[in-house]
Amino acid sequence: MIATAFKKRASRLSFAMGEALRGLTGETPGRRAVFLHIPKCAGSSVNLVFKRTVGSSRSGRTILIDDRIDEERYNEKIAQARTARFVGGHFGFETLEKVRGTDAFTFTVLRDPFDRVRSTFGHFHTRAKGNPLGHKVPMMTIEDYLASEDREILQWTDNVIARQLARSHDRGRVAGMGLDEMVEKAKAHLDQIDLVAFLDELPEAMALVTAAAKVPFDGRMPQENVTRRKSAKPAPEAALASLDEALKRLAYERVRGDLAVFKHALAKAGQADH
Repeated sequence: MIATAFKKRASRLSFAMGEALRGLTGETPGRRAVFLHIPKCAGSSVNLVFKRTVGSSRSGRTILIDDRIDEERYNEKIAQARTARFVGGHFGFETLEKVRGTDAFTFTVLRDPFDRVRSTFGHFHTRAKGNPLGHKVPMMTIEDYLASEDREILQWTDNVIARQLARSHDRGRVAGMGLDEMVEKAKAHLDQIDLVAFLDELPEAMALVTAAAKVPFDGRMPQENVTRRKSAKPAPEAALASLDEALKRLAYERVRGDLAVFKHALAKAGQADH
């Protein structure tokens, strides 16, 4: 604990000294960083890299937004985010456009859609604190979860990647948009983001992001919000294992749009056979 606190203080001091030096020399300042956080794509770890360096949410230099909050609080967050050094959260491209301005470096992290939806089950199935589905998912099998038509569950399972990149994290705000339209919008918007990272290459991607923002980064990602480490109980293997072919067939409609967007991202990165 003491070592972590010391490291955080040292990182923030290094960042502050760098900012001061750039101000004295007239060097171009680092770019603001805006991170579109898709659930269970290492977002908590990304957030921590910046919070350790530029400051917590209390400092005003880091602003986290969830676009499902009420309109008044949302508008307050947007106003604050336009000058924050780091903006992250579960929001969609609509919010990213409102806060990016002309100086921000925008980025997101993607992972295999089947793995992502399985990871949401593991998270909600095992987490004790801060679990919005703790009254439902721990009592469910993974088969029930993947097939569920419950609106609370669909918020986290129903083509989330395509939804956020098309418009919003809030499933209700994309009501009426067909999946094909959603996918085409998501692909077009993905092409407008400065960096699309993949989970298995995250340290390399974060080196690029932090270089653009001119914040210290030692090349190691913190392991924040990892289900195996945060589980309140011994996690059953079904909550953690990759989906087998039968479960993938069951989950397909939940990720059909996400798969198309992910394939587009891989092709754009030259990883079509990833």
